[in-house]
Amino acid sequence: MDCNLQPSLPPTNPSVIPMMAATASRQRTNYAAPDDWDRHRATIERLYVYEEKTLRETRKYMELAHAFFAT
Repeated sequence: MDCNLQPSLPPTNPSVIPMMAATASRQRTNYAAPDDWDRHRATIERLYVYEEKTLRETRKYMELAHAFFAT
């Protein structure tokens, strides 16, 4: 008899994962300090100005790639 007692996880809807990550990050966010803005200015400018990303896309990228949470 197989005694595998590990609980099975419910199926996850892939479209919910980004929302879950965003919610979790908002709960423990350390917002960017002035020095953080200076350090990431070139990246933000590249994304927003030259790559023409929306503000939302730019913020999401900075949160995920650099743990940079704008105020």
